[in-house]
Order: sequence, then C-alpha cells, then structure tokens
Amino acid sequence: MTVNLRVMSSFLARTARDLLRTVWGPDPSAAPVRRPVRRRWFTPLLRPAGLLAWIGLTAVTQRYYQDNRHLNALVAAGLAVLVMAPLLFVRAKPVWAWRLTTVGLVLGTYHRVDAEAWPWVVTNVLVALVALFYVAMRAPFGVTLWSTVISCLILWWAVPTANGASATLLVVAVAILGEQIQVRRRAQAELHVQEERSELAEARRALLEERARIARELHDVVAHSMSLLAVRAETAPYRLPDLPESARAEFVEVAASARQTLVELRRMLGALRTSPGEPERAPQPALTDLPELIGTARNAGLRIDAQLTLDGEVTPATGLAAYRIVQEALSNAARHAAGARVHVTVQVRGGHLELVIRNEPGPEPATVAGSGHGLLGMRERAVVLGGTLRAEPTADGGFEVVATLPVEETQ
Repeated sequence: MTVNLRVMSSFLARTARDLLRTVWGPDPSAAPVRRPVRRRWFTPLLRPAGLLAWIGLTAVTQRYYQDNRHLNALVAAGLAVLVMAPLLFVRAKPVWAWRLTTVGLVLGTYHRVDAEAWPWVVTNVLVALVALFYVAMRAPFGVTLWSTVISCLILWWAVPTANGASATLLVVAVAILGEQIQVRRRAQAELHVQEERSELAEARRALLEERARIARELHDVVAHSMSLLAVRAETAPYRLPDLPESARAEFVEVAASARQTLVELRRMLGALRTSPGEPERAPQPALTDLPELIGTARNAGLRIDAQLTLDGEVTPATGLAAYRIVQEALSNAARHAAGARVHVTVQVRGGHLELVIRNEPGPEPATVAGSGHGLLGMRERAVVLGGTLRAEPTADGGFEVVATLPVEETQ
C-alpha cells in the first residue's frame, strides 16, 4: 500500500509539473535536429514569400470578421492579428505559439453568428492545428499531452456535440502525428551519433593496428641487425685470436648490451601486439622485392608501367617502408580505378628514396568507398622514418602518391 501511494504521489506531482510547464513558464520544447540544408536558387525568397502569405491571410481573416460578424475595422484587425500571430514564431517557440493560439480560440468565438457551422474562422482552426503539431514535434510528452487535452476541452466547449467527435479525432491525430515524428527524429539523431562514434572508434582501431604493425616490422628489422651484431661480437675472440685481453672484454660487453637490447625490443613487441597468435616468421620484404611485387600485381590484372632504380643502398627500414607504400598504393588503384594504367617510379636521388605511384582515371567510377586507413598507414610509415608522403587526386581524375624517404637513418 505504501509503495502504491508513493507511485501515485509521484505520478500526480509529475502531472502537475507538466501542466504548469504547459500553461506557463519558459518554452520547454527541444531544439530541432539540425540537418544540412541544400540551398537552392529560391531559398532566399521563402521568407519574404511567407511574410506576404501571412499578411494576406491576416487580411482575409479581418475581412471575415467585418463581413460575417459585423465587427468594426479596428476590432476585426486586432482579432485577426491575434489569430495569425502564432505563425510568426511557431517554429522557434511552439509552446508559446500554442498558448497564444488558445487565447485566439477563446476570443475567436466573440460575436459569433448562430448561422455559422463552426465558431471559428478557417484560418483560426488551421493555426491552432499547426501550433499543436509543432508542440507535439518539439515538446516533451507531458506537455504534448496537456496541450492536446486543453485543446480538446476548448473544442468541446465551443463546438456543438454533433461535430465535436470528428473534430476531436482530428486534434488527437495531429498530436499523435507530431509526437511520432519527434520520436523518429530522436531515434535518427541517436543513430547518427552512434554511427559517428563507431566510425571514430574504427578509425582509431585501424590506426593503432597499423602503428603496431609498423612497430613490429621495424622491430624485426632492428632485431635482425642487433642479432648479427651480437653474434659478431661474441665470435670475435674466436675469429681474431690475436686480440688483446682488453679488446676481448670490450667485445663481451658489446655482445651483452646487444642481447639486452634484443630482450627490450621483444618486450616492446609483446606490448604492441594487437592480436594473439603466432609471430610472423617469414623475412620482411625489402626494396629489392619490388619487381616481384609488381609482377604479382600484373598477374592479377593491373596494367603497370614501372621504372625501378634499385642500385642505391638504403637501410632495411626504408626498404620495408617503400615496399609497403607501393603495395598499398597498388591495392588502392586496383580497388578504386580497376582497369586503369598505373605508373610506378622508384629511384634514389639526393640522399632520398623517391616513390611515385600514379594511376590514370578508371574506365568506370569507383564503386567501393575507401575508409582512408590505408593512406593513414602509408603516411605513418613515412613520418616514422622522417620522410614525407603526399596523396591526392590528379587534374585528369586519377590519383597520385608521392613519398620521400631518407636513405640513411635520421637522428
């Protein structure tokens, strides 16, 4: 019993608050969901056209009061403005517009004629329905409910019983329609927010995975070099028997430092790994593997013109980054410009390795939308090594990737 009384008390209090918010106080309506508006040539004309229409309807309403209810011009004009005024701010303040409409409905019955089938002019009814519709679209459910009830009470007070039922159904239908539109818009807004969050989370996840992959590959390159250094330092005393004792001790310390560095690198690899599983055991690709990569792409159907100058010396990390950038650029060309010719240029010039991968426009528009993660990964590889990467459409409708990577390690 105590629980039921508490529930009933809470319900009555909430109902009273909704009634108070409906009849007085600030407009509690929610802001409409903003959508990008496509401006057309006639968009600037809508506001002045609407104002002219409002003036015309106000004049028609005034004439009705003068001709049918025999009011003087001043009273008829004031009543017509009162009836039509809610339309001027119904979108910005729908609850205040509805409040003014209720006043217009009550005063609109002034000096009514018995011969009239309805106590209001047509414009008065239309404005009332529009105001209630906007309240239902914007205001909380409790305010919408009370606005509908009050509108029905005014309707039952002024309209004969024979017409009251159909008019009530119309009022309720308008309120339900507006409420359902509000529910649908709210659901669409929440869905849009969730989609944006999902896209952002996906982009972050892809970026982290690509960074982890780059770190693992660089680790493998560095680990290979460090392993060779450790082996050479450990075997130096045996390969060079005439070394002095101090040099032997130095080689032992170098080998120990190299082994310790390898341990730290493996620990870093374990922290960066994003998915469980066996580590990759195949050797990482190098710059000299580009001809094989291009041959594989040609066998898959790509039309590639390649100019490869691979006689320059580059670090293993630079060679690996160059291989991955060319690989990703060719994959993008296959996805987004199927059938187009691709031009690949790789050369060492001025202490830098220059990569240019440009595809011509495809015979058909691309049907596969890209996520942009591949471009992020390519740019990340270049930045990690101290290089640059530019990826943008060309003037003829194709796409070009230009990367500059340092030949030697940057400090």
